[in-house]
Amino acid sequence: MRVSAPDPLPPSAGTVARAGGGRVRLRTISSARHVCAVLIVVVVALALPVALVAAWNPWRFVRLMPVGGPLNAVIACAGAAVLVGIAGGLAIRRRALAWIVAVAVPGIGVLGCLCGGTLFVLDSTPAPTGDSTVVAVSTDGTRELVALEYYATPDSSTMIRIRSRNGLWSRESARDVACFSQHLPDGAGGFVAARFIEPNGVEVRADDGTVWTTTFDPHTLMPAQTLRRNDCARP
Repeated sequence: MRVSAPDPLPPSAGTVARAGGGRVRLRTISSARHVCAVLIVVVVALALPVALVAAWNPWRFVRLMPVGGPLNAVIACAGAAVLVGIAGGLAIRRRALAWIVAVAVPGIGVLGCLCGGTLFVLDSTPAPTGDSTVVAVSTDGTRELVALEYYATPDSSTMIRIRSRNGLWSRESARDVACFSQHLPDGAGGFVAARFIEPNGVEVRADDGTVWTTTFDPHTLMPAQTLRRNDCARP
């Protein structure tokens, strides 16, 4: 009695029957690679808009500022290009083409992000690079004045800005109320104190005896004027 040889490839996904017996395995994208590619694209599609909105932050939300800013936007853009390239490499069947996509897409994307991001960073307003300190709170507790440290070469500055006090929805004024250079001897016009003058005014004092006042819009928090003393490093 003749016994046929066992099928070397049991029926499974990714195989087809061969004439004369046996099965041939097809060259298909593995399900694991396909799932990884889809997950990467989903992560990029969700994370990149959040990062760009945080960097743009037209509402001036204080909570978004630590994760926002032009530099973080450039990093997010470059990271997204790398991840998309990896996803493309995983999703393409032909190995040579997959490697080309996995290398070319991140390279072109990162280069574009760096070139565009450089212009964005140079054109943007410098962000505070040091600590922030609350120096005054309005009598109704809805606003505060903060001193922000900005370190630059060769000078450093202290910026005074207005913030609303509204929990997660707290906002910060887009313009400084005042800006003082830090590299000054005592009594040469450095920052001393600031306070609110009701209903919508701010008073700023310097250590040379100067007292300066301005008003601000209670909705946008924008001051009517900005006091700049002693070659403040802020543009």
